[in-house]
Amino acid sequence: MLSVTIEQPDGTAFAGNVDFGAVLPGQVSADVPFRVRNDGDSDLPAPRAWVQQVSTADGEMQAEVAGILLTAEPQALPPLAVGAWHTGVLRWVTPSGTPGLPVDTGDLRVEPI
Repeated sequence: MLSVTIEQPDGTAFAGNVDFGAVLPGQVSADVPFRVRNDGDSDLPAPRAWVQQVSTADGEMQAEVAGILLTAEPQALPPLAVGAWHTGVLRWVTPSGTPGLPVDTGDLRVEPI
């Protein structure tokens, strides 16, 4: 079975929601660490990940996995052996000139391939 999970850095379940707090225009939130682990029973030669957002006009969730800055297009991650993981971080960026605090959301998507 091909399977991946998004976890806290210590291997516990990821909450599923991240509150980045008040990120004012022109600022970036603190990084929120996580890891993507192969919890299936087969090696993953080319897992993919991307960030899905309705709009980035008032802010943008950014994600890096294995040093790769993710975009809206699925991007290949390095291979993952069974039980292995890639570390990553999430952050929120609010562009300068926006009218106020971000109200948008972003989703991190990971696909085992």
